[in-house]
Amino acid sequence: MEKLAALSASLAQVVVPTIEEAEADEFPTDGEVTAQEEDRRKELEAQEKQKKLFEGLKFFLNREVPREALAFIIRSFGGDVSWDKSLCIGATYDITDSCITHQIVDRPGQQTPIIGRYYVQPQWVFDCVNARLLLPVAEYFPGVQLPPHLSPFVSENEGDYIPPEKLKLLALQRGEDPGDLKEEEDEDEDEDDEDDDNEGDGGKKVRPSAWPS
Repeated sequence: MEKLAALSASLAQVVVPTIEEAEADEFPTDGEVTAQEEDRRKELEAQEKQKKLFEGLKFFLNREVPREALAFIIRSFGGDVSWDKSLCIGATYDITDSCITHQIVDRPGQQTPIIGRYYVQPQWVFDCVNARLLLPVAEYFPGVQLPPHLSPFVSENEGDYIPPEKLKLLALQRGEDPGDLKEEEDEDEDEDDEDDDNEGDGGKKVRPSAWPS
């Protein structure tokens, strides 16, 4: 009886939604549903495109780079990869292969460059995957200071500060030339300098005095 009474008391505490509460539930409008479906479609398209990110590219890994991680990532996104066969089994071509497009190195000046291929640091591979596009290689050449890491899981809201590196990446993702951003920044700086000069003169332009005769 005690157990039954306790159970009855517990059931009595359960709140049953009223009809008014049920009617108060909000459902997305047709426009919101369409926007959500469009976002899902774009995301699926981006994921399918990312699976072929390195398709058609042929990589060679130098001894000093993290071979297992790089090989896994490159193959996962459609690329071909190999390394020195004396280092580990599984190599499918050697460093002299003329079809190699990218050689991953972490120590500059170790070998004579071969014309027709890019020499990049390992971070280029990881950053390309995070950005979902093939980034310009110039910032990843051996010996070059690498760009700061930008987390793909951070999204800025309107009005938030966005670092220049993120603005450049967003421009690349939109298919725009990041150089245009630099020109806009320079123009903004020039306008700010002009405003400061005008404020220093009391907001009035001062005419230069004539040279004494």
